[in-house]
Amino acid sequence: MNTRQQMGCGARSRRVGTFQRSSRGRAAFTLVEVMVTAMITLVVVGALMSAYMYGMRMFEVVKPKLATSDQARHTISKMVQEVRSAGSIQIGTGGETRFTAASPNTKQQGNAIQIFPNVETTNQFIRYFRDEGDDTLRRITNLDAESAVMARDVTNAIPFTSEDFAGNVHTNRQSNRVIGLLLQFSSLPYTTGKAGPGTLYDNYQLRTRITRR
Repeated sequence: MNTRQQMGCGARSRRVGTFQRSSRGRAAFTLVEVMVTAMITLVVVGALMSAYMYGMRMFEVVKPKLATSDQARHTISKMVQEVRSAGSIQIGTGGETRFTAASPNTKQQGNAIQIFPNVETTNQFIRYFRDEGDDTLRRITNLDAESAVMARDVTNAIPFTSEDFAGNVHTNRQSNRVIGLLLQFSSLPYTTGKAGPGTLYDNYQLRTRITRR
């Protein structure tokens, strides 16, 4: 091999070595690239967390509305069926172990309604009443040992009325009366206490009128 060939081989070796070193240099990450990648990752993760927290807040806002709507549908459907098939009905004041019908010549309204499936006997009854101790609407029959909760967070003290066709409350017991039901709910999605001054809550109202068949 002559001197010129040896010089050519040396030049090729130097070029190959330079190429290899350059390839290794391009394969590595610089500090700036690592920082940019980290920032992009933080931005994406932050956006995902913000979307998740927003979804949770919206769920907490909608949840009490759905619960109230479900309670109302369940209560109304059951009460409508029992009132329409009742033998007789009384409205007054009562609780789990007592009931007093509204007196004649007074407004036929109260926190409780007692439904008698058979007009000939008072031993069988269905009673709905609002418990002011825990703001619940409850139901109990003569066969039950304790009442069952039908709706929660009921704030109005007088949910039951006996009305005429125009919506006026009777002052005497009428056989062809219309049973009025008014349920006002308070929902506290962000607190555990009762509604009061300085407390944020949502109000819902349900009103219906039921006639006997």
